[in-house]
Amino acid sequence: MEYYRLHVQYFVAIDSISGAEPKTGLSFNITLGIASGSYGSEACIYPGTYMEVAYGGVQLAASVAETRSLCARPRKSAEQHVLAMATAVPVGNVLDCLTADMKKGSAVFDVILHVPAGSYGGESPHSIKEFLCGV
Repeated sequence: MEYYRLHVQYFVAIDSISGAEPKTGLSFNITLGIASGSYGSEACIYPGTYMEVAYGGVQLAASVAETRSLCARPRKSAEQHVLAMATAVPVGNVLDCLTADMKKGSAVFDVILHVPAGSYGGESPHSIKEFLCGV
C-alpha cells in the first residue's frame, strides 16, 4: 500500500507471515520503502520510525523503532526489510474471523506507519505522524 506526500511516497508491503496459527501469534516480514518525486532533494525516513500491524482494529505485531535513516536520492527509491514481531494474540470473534480469512486467503491487515515528523520535510522532528493503510 502506498501513501503520498508532497514529493514523497511511502510504501509498505507484507512479504510473508510467520506463524501458521493466529492463536499462537503472528509475525510479519515487511518491506518499508520511500521514494523521492523531487528533482533536487532526497526523501528520508528518520530514526524512530516503527510500524504496527493490526487486524479488525486489534494490534497483532509491531516493529522496533528504526535506528538508522532510510533515504532515497532525488527521483529514486529506497527500501529495507523490517520484522514486526507478535505483540498480542487475538481472541474471541477476532480470532475466529482472522483464522477463517487466512484459510480463504482473504485476510486484510492494517499497517500503521509511525514516522517522525521530520521525515517528510520541515516540521518538528519531535512529533510523530501516523499513516494507516490496508495491505
